[in-house]
Amino acid sequence: MDGIDEPRRYSGKTIINLFRDFNLTRPLSLEKVVFGEWTEVRDSPETQNEYDGGFSAGMGYVSMGNIITIVSSYGAEAPCRGTLLSYNQTGDWAMVVLDDACITNLQFSYSKGDFLRVGWVETGSFKPVEKRSFTAD
Repeated sequence: MDGIDEPRRYSGKTIINLFRDFNLTRPLSLEKVVFGEWTEVRDSPETQNEYDGGFSAGMGYVSMGNIITIVSSYGAEAPCRGTLLSYNQTGDWAMVVLDDACITNLQFSYSKGDFLRVGWVETGSFKPVEKRSFTAD
């Protein structure tokens, strides 16, 4: 397999992991959220931070555990926002979709040159977007 097709070998693994703990029997939340200063989007609802030197060398970029994307709102013009899809069964992780605009907040992407926007985040890394109430004057 040549270098151009190398990342495709691992894309199936990422997609399978991503939905492993997704509960398809619950309705989607679709709640709008804003992410904090540093958010790690992962392919599974667990913290794995091990550096894989052999994999990283073979792929030509850094692989850190199950992190697929990192966005940072620290010092950014606008914080990263997104949509919450669902929580895992214990409620400590949530599957989210980052908004397109979060690409300006991108710090790391598992797939070199891509902006991977769907994954699991710890529930402490976001808060609901404030709901505004409108009153007639």
